[in-house]
Amino acid sequence: MTALVFLALLFTTITVLTAGMPQTIALAALSVLFIAWMTWNSNRQTHRLRTMRGALRSDRTPGNVRGAGPVHTGRSKTS
Repeated sequence: MTALVFLALLFTTITVLTAGMPQTIALAALSVLFIAWMTWNSNRQTHRLRTMRGALRSDRTPGNVRGAGPVHTGRSKTS
Protein backbone atom coordinates (compact mmCIF):
# COMPACT_ATOMS: atom_id res chain seq x y z
CA MET A 1 0.00 0.00 0.00
CA THR A 2 2.78 2.39 0.91
CA ALA A 3 4.50 1.65 -2.39
CA LEU A 4 1.34 2.57 -4.32
CA VAL A 5 1.02 5.87 -2.47
CA PHE A 6 4.70 6.62 -3.12
CA LEU A 7 4.33 5.88 -6.84
CA ALA A 8 1.21 8.05 -7.06
CA LEU A 9 3.06 10.95 -5.42
CA LEU A 10 6.07 10.41 -7.66
CA PHE A 11 4.03 10.40 -10.87
CA THR A 12 2.00 13.41 -9.73
CA THR A 13 5.20 15.32 -8.95
CA ILE A 14 6.64 14.50 -12.37
CA THR A 15 3.38 15.59 -13.98
CA VAL A 16 3.44 18.89 -12.05
CA LEU A 17 6.94 19.57 -13.32
CA THR A 18 6.34 18.60 -16.95
CA ALA A 19 2.65 19.17 -17.73
CA GLY A 20 -0.06 21.68 -17.09
CA MET A 21 -2.53 21.92 -14.26
CA PRO A 22 -5.41 19.97 -15.92
CA GLN A 23 -3.18 16.95 -16.54
CA THR A 24 -1.88 17.12 -12.97
CA ILE A 25 -5.37 17.21 -11.50
CA ALA A 26 -6.51 14.35 -13.72
CA LEU A 27 -3.53 12.16 -12.79
CA ALA A 28 -3.96 12.90 -9.08
CA ALA A 29 -7.68 12.04 -9.26
CA LEU A 30 -6.99 8.78 -11.11
CA SER A 31 -4.31 7.89 -8.58
CA VAL A 32 -6.67 8.42 -5.66
CA LEU A 33 -9.39 6.39 -7.37
CA PHE A 34 -6.97 3.57 -8.19
CA ILE A 35 -5.62 3.36 -4.64
CA ALA A 36 -9.15 3.42 -3.22
CA TRP A 37 -10.21 0.64 -5.60
CA MET A 38 -7.14 -1.46 -4.74
CA THR A 39 -7.85 -1.08 -1.01
CA TRP A 40 -11.52 -2.02 -1.44
CA ASN A 41 -10.63 -5.04 -3.59
CA SER A 42 -7.96 -6.17 -1.13
CA ASN A 43 -10.41 -6.01 1.77
CA ARG A 44 -12.98 -7.96 -0.21
CA GLN A 45 -10.49 -10.70 -1.11
CA THR A 46 -9.28 -10.91 2.50
CA HIS A 47 -12.87 -11.37 3.65
CA ARG A 48 -13.36 -14.17 1.08
CA LEU A 49 -10.20 -15.94 2.21
CA ARG A 50 -11.22 -15.75 5.87
CA THR A 51 -14.66 -17.11 5.01
CA MET A 52 -13.11 -20.04 3.10
CA ARG A 53 -10.66 -20.74 5.93
CA GLY A 54 -13.50 -20.78 8.44
CA ALA A 55 -15.53 -23.14 6.27
CA LEU A 56 -12.60 -25.50 5.89
CA ARG A 57 -11.83 -25.49 9.60
CA SER A 58 -15.44 -26.15 10.59
CA ASP A 59 -15.48 -29.19 8.26
CA ARG A 60 -12.52 -30.82 10.02
CA THR A 61 -14.16 -33.01 12.61
CA PRO A 62 -12.48 -36.24 13.77
CA GLY A 63 -14.73 -38.32 11.49
CA ASN A 64 -13.96 -36.22 8.42
CA VAL A 65 -10.19 -36.07 8.77
CA ARG A 66 -8.45 -38.28 6.25
CA GLY A 67 -4.87 -38.86 5.37
CA ALA A 68 -3.32 -37.70 2.14
CA GLY A 69 -3.97 -39.87 -0.85
CA PRO A 70 -6.66 -40.76 -3.34
CA VAL A 71 -10.29 -41.08 -2.35
CA HIS A 72 -11.33 -44.76 -2.20
CA THR A 73 -14.58 -45.76 -3.85
CA GLY A 74 -14.86 -49.15 -2.14
CA ARG A 75 -14.15 -51.12 -5.30
CA SER A 76 -11.01 -53.19 -5.54
CA LYS A 77 -8.80 -52.81 -8.58
CA THR A 78 -8.15 -56.56 -8.90
CA SER A 79 -11.70 -57.61 -9.75
